[in-house]
Amino acid sequence: MGKWVAIAAVAAVIFVYFAHSHAASAAKVAACLTHAGATVKHSTFLEDSLSAAGDGQQVPSGYVSLVRKAEKNLYDVDLSGDTGLLTVVRKGYTAAQLERYFQLSGQPISAQGSGQIVMLWYGEPSVASRSTLDGCLP
Repeated sequence: MGKWVAIAAVAAVIFVYFAHSHAASAAKVAACLTHAGATVKHSTFLEDSLSAAGDGQQVPSGYVSLVRKAEKNLYDVDLSGDTGLLTVVRKGYTAAQLERYFQLSGQPISAQGSGQIVMLWYGEPSVASRSTLDGCLP
């Protein structure tokens, strides 16, 4: 009986580890892309956009700190001349949904992802770039 309790406990620990420790990580994908030859850096896209929207007016510091926190999971990627933003999206959203949104809005953005990790490519990336990203996605 004690043997089965020990086996059940080990199985529970393994389940908890796999169910909770592999949260979506854009950082892991960014590191993989770097190893594959891409130039990857933390993005300031949101902060730059916020500043541009302010038309030279001072942006409240609370907004800036909130944006900087959001940018921790946002990366600028250049892979063989194909560029985009790598990010983590909220649960319930998919790359396909984002792709449709950008198509409807007329933006030249294509989305590629797995689970919550999504690359928003500016334009249509090459087959090689798509393949490299696929190799890095979880």
